[in-house]
Amino acid sequence: MIFGKKKRPWGIKNIYGELSIKLKTMFNILQKFKRNRIWNVAVYVEKLDFSFQNKIHSPVTVFNSKKLRKGRKHLHTYADPFLFSQNSELFLFFESQTAFEKGKIEAVKTSDLVNFEYVGEILKEAWHLSYPFVFESDSSIFLIPESLEKNEISLYEFEAFPHKPKKVRVLLEGQYKDSSLIKHNGKWFLFTSSERGFEVFFTDNIRHGKLTAHPMNPITTSPKYSRCGGGPIMVNGEMYRISQDSSAEYGKNISALRINKLSETEYDEEIIVDDYFALDETWNSCGGHHFSLADFKDKKVIAVDGKQNDFFVNKFLSLLY
Repeated sequence: MIFGKKKRPWGIKNIYGELSIKLKTMFNILQKFKRNRIWNVAVYVEKLDFSFQNKIHSPVTVFNSKKLRKGRKHLHTYADPFLFSQNSELFLFFESQTAFEKGKIEAVKTSDLVNFEYVGEILKEAWHLSYPFVFESDSSIFLIPESLEKNEISLYEFEAFPHKPKKVRVLLEGQYKDSSLIKHNGKWFLFTSSERGFEVFFTDNIRHGKLTAHPMNPITTSPKYSRCGGGPIMVNGEMYRISQDSSAEYGKNISALRINKLSETEYDEEIIVDDYFALDETWNSCGGHHFSLADFKDKKVIAVDGKQNDFFVNKFLSLLY
């Protein structure tokens, strides 16, 4: 046995390995000082001849969450807006989230597209909620929020719209994200996303019927198109699906895809517009991942969300709480 100082291996692999470890450590330290991203919601009012080939104009209002942090319940998210018209009023449902709390569903409403009145907290559960898709069927109004943390897609029915949504059934069990519906040729089609990609399910009766997986699932596995960025919508007699681009980062932009075929055996869509958001305003300068459309008072009303950098000082103020 030879005693002495252990010879340090200075091979290329060892040098590269040590350098890689140091760079990762430096990156992790820098990440702690990186500004947080926050989410905001904006509402646009367009003409009835709206099309995806034309960019939207300036918003009529922006619900901006950017503010100096003042406590543990500091709000940092307005996101996933869904529009729903009822009795001459337009409701805007959205996810809101404060520090140290799970996401919940809130709403505002307007009758003139100028003044927006806070409706209040709509739904709060022990698990995180987002993506509040609201729809009507047989004179009843329903809500499907994202319940990924609960490992299910839940259907709620409003007992006194827009309040008191009551869970009436579990549509699907599993890790599904951003789910919404459209009724087409007498069938309900559920659009959702999972780790497998964009998937479609269908049923005759959304209140009681069994959901059947589409034989073409997953429709797409591309991270640019596999996650929905809003419910399916009709524009000028054509059906569209909005997808959010998560290929490079979460919620970078959206695309509009026209659905050419939708049945129990067929599905076909084509990309009409990529990177729809210009991302040229402060409140959405870092991206956006949601689009909702509604007809209201002879106008097309559009609700979107956008992300921006938070105040850097909020990183340090958070240490106080």
